[in-house]
Amino acid sequence: MPTASEEAAPFSESSSAPPFQIPPHFTHEPPLRDALETESSKLQNKVVDSCLPLLTAALDPRENPFDFNEHGLPQLHREEHIDFLKESLGEFPAKFIGIDASRPWMLYWALNGLVLLGENVGDYEDALIKTLTPLQSSTGGFGGGHGHTPHLASTFPAILAISTVASRSPNPTRLYSLIDRPSLHAWLSRLKQPSGAFRVTENGEQDVRGAYIALVLISLLDLPLTLHPDCPAAQEPHNLRTLHDNLSSYLSQCQSTLDGGVGENPGRESHGAYAFCAIAALCLLGEPREMVSKHLDVPALIRWLAARQNAPEGGFSGRTNKLVDVCYSYWVGACFPLIEGALNGPVADDPASSSSPNPSNKNTDIRSSSSAPTTLLPIGPLSSPSGLARYILSCAQQPGGGLRDKPGKPADSYHTNYALCGLSAAGGMYQHFYVQPRNLAEKFAPGLGWRVGPNVDVEGDEGEERVWEGEEDEGRGVVGAVHPIYGVEHGAVERIRRWAERRGEWGGGGAGRGGRLRREGSPGTGTGTGTGFEKGKWGSDWE
Repeated sequence: MPTASEEAAPFSESSSAPPFQIPPHFTHEPPLRDALETESSKLQNKVVDSCLPLLTAALDPRENPFDFNEHGLPQLHREEHIDFLKESLGEFPAKFIGIDASRPWMLYWALNGLVLLGENVGDYEDALIKTLTPLQSSTGGFGGGHGHTPHLASTFPAILAISTVASRSPNPTRLYSLIDRPSLHAWLSRLKQPSGAFRVTENGEQDVRGAYIALVLISLLDLPLTLHPDCPAAQEPHNLRTLHDNLSSYLSQCQSTLDGGVGENPGRESHGAYAFCAIAALCLLGEPREMVSKHLDVPALIRWLAARQNAPEGGFSGRTNKLVDVCYSYWVGACFPLIEGALNGPVADDPASSSSPNPSNKNTDIRSSSSAPTTLLPIGPLSSPSGLARYILSCAQQPGGGLRDKPGKPADSYHTNYALCGLSAAGGMYQHFYVQPRNLAEKFAPGLGWRVGPNVDVEGDEGEERVWEGEEDEGRGVVGAVHPIYGVEHGAVERIRRWAERRGEWGGGGAGRGGRLRREGSPGTGTGTGTGFEKGKWGSDWE
């Protein structure tokens, strides 16, 4: 039986359709295959068989050749994905109660995805405040649902959702003031462990994920680094003094000496998302070039990460001997710009640099710099951005809207958001780099100094193929620029940080202590589920 690539013969020279430039490693089965058949190998073969017809669709004479660019990539179905994400912000039937604790995540995934697609989400301000207010605990942090225990994994998306919508709001302080910064600092201090790690919730597990999220919260909200004096880690015999103490050492211990990847804790299996958490955390702890090289075996880590990119699919898997999944477009894909930036070192900043609109998407702000490199940086790319773009656009787009894990799986807002984030961070449209901060004394200055510029097409370059047409190719997969550490647009990071700095350590203003927004009355307990989030109004289960 002929393979998918054999069935889809290229167009003849006499055809009016343009020739498509698709490298052979994305059109054929892998040249080396393990003869030992296992359940894993059967599943892998099934995925390859489902991806090849989509990767080679431009070569199929039954397809309209003008649906693809010259590299054989289909366009990003922007309007369909926008409709899909907006629908995911509505009411969910009662059977979805199993995802009740994921409310903040569902808000972040949909809102951030909409911003990357060029939508203005400022109109969701009232609904976001009303949905998140009942989720914030008086002891610090956000829970996943009303009355739930506060958890780092729900606080993280809540803050990102706030920063995303506030960056489009005419009155962002109203949203920022929802955050109770003093209580959040005291809560993070209680989560701090003598090992340097953070628990994800009080009396819960500790892992590298908690370390990353804690640093994101501290840096975005300009929280004091000094531990709250009453927290256990500050007491005898530990005597820790700051939220940073022992943290870099803990992150270093999470790297595997066996394969070079990073596990959730020392000695655990390597996982792509934990690798991202460790690299991003180190980039926040200090100057990336110094911190990443000092605390990680970078060559071993690069080898492990590079092995996560599959061919012919082009996407990433999260662990050794696992299947490709589009969510790792960001969790693994974003590791590469961070490592490449750390190895290249800082670019001299230009005082004239400022936030400016993405030229390909006028509704999306990015943190752009006039010091953006005009040539390719010396080191990079360490992955195949074109391969990732091929997987996302050819295999992950669901007909009718949304992006999916892999062919045969349903689309959801989680995979849609992280596919778009991965396309932005590691899909070859942008160069990500960081600048030498003008004020080295500023907390988290290197981590907050990441910038983005357009990718550079070098004439005669024999390395990674370029699959984007340029600024004029608007609508063919161009998305907004995501910050490789925070997973939101650069402008959202800058604005919430500047707001926190202006308030001082526990500056006045706002509606309550720490500026926490108070609303009259108490929310109902309700029995509904889902986001409870519709444009311009409360979800009915909170009324």
